[in-house]
Amino acid sequence: MTLYEVLDAEEPARRAAKESTIALLDEARALYSDARFTDAGRVIAAARAIDPRDAALEVLAARCSRYELDPPPAEWQGVEALDSK
Repeated sequence: MTLYEVLDAEEPARRAAKESTIALLDEARALYSDARFTDAGRVIAAARAIDPRDAALEVLAARCSRYELDPPPAEWQGVEALDSK
């Protein structure tokens, strides 16, 4: 799945901060999809050190923490059911 985030409306500093963590976010998402939550959490922590205001990193970090404590079933495919916006 491809995710897009519109950055054109962001102020230059905010946009630069988000762009600087793209590779780390991609790496973390791949680890997360492979159910390697501890490794993904470490990569996310590195990205959050660069851009602590990125909400996407915060959400992914929370999911990794939750799945480290309570792993998903073996047939899990990386899908997260959302019940609020």
